[in-house]
Amino acid sequence: MKWSDKNVRPRWVLEKDETLTLPSDLDYVITGIPRSGTSLMSTILSLSEDSFCFNEIHYKVSTLPLFFSEMRKRIETGLPVINKINKIGTLVTDTQREIGVKYSHMHVGNKSFPLKIGSKVNVPYLNNINQIAKLDYKIVAMIRNPEYTLASWNDAKVSNIPEANVDGVTQHNRWEMFSFSTESKLERQLIIWEHYANIINSISSNILIVNYESLVQKPIDTISKVCDFLAIKEPQTIPEIVDGNSIDKYPSINEIINQISEIKSSKLILGNEK
Repeated sequence: MKWSDKNVRPRWVLEKDETLTLPSDLDYVITGIPRSGTSLMSTILSLSEDSFCFNEIHYKVSTLPLFFSEMRKRIETGLPVINKINKIGTLVTDTQREIGVKYSHMHVGNKSFPLKIGSKVNVPYLNNINQIAKLDYKIVAMIRNPEYTLASWNDAKVSNIPEANVDGVTQHNRWEMFSFSTESKLERQLIIWEHYANIINSISSNILIVNYESLVQKPIDTISKVCDFLAIKEPQTIPEIVDGNSIDKYPSINEIINQISEIKSSKLILGNEK
């Protein structure tokens, strides 16, 4: 893979002379609750010889078939595409914590065809999951223990993400859809987590639910299961996977756990794999 240093626009748009395209069974979607390993999964699947996954490039669900079709044509004809890379020019595994993350042109090589194309987006895809399901795409949805998810959302290193800004003057407009009855930031975050956990668990067809904990503790078995589900070849090599559910990474985790246990909200869904 060859990279350019040029920073580029993060979205492909439908031009006036382009028409909608029918969905293909070669394509798939990665989504999940933010900070649950979706970027890591996206990069792992891009390392397969017959798969490439775009990380937060295309958000408009109605034009996903066209996006997949155009990206496949570009890759197969040797034209550059856009994806998220880090400072050293490799695909991003942690969008918020890696240094120098940017959108960049790249050439994708060493792939076999026909190529499976994936698109990874979190909350915007979950908000439109029924529309995605109607396109009959296979969906991999990732979920993480809520205690560590909320610890991650409250980490100072990711203070710019919408999930960290759920109250006060900094509340992200993404959360206007919620009628919060509490001023507690942590309780609001837990309501958001539960909302999307319920969405993930409500989908029955063409979906594989993957726990972050399974990916980091049993990476070979978990990646094999995902590749089997998507009908792609397993990568010969994978990035180093470090378990982020640790007190070293989140020193305040015990405080988070205690606060969650005190919140009088609905019963948590821990997201068992299907």
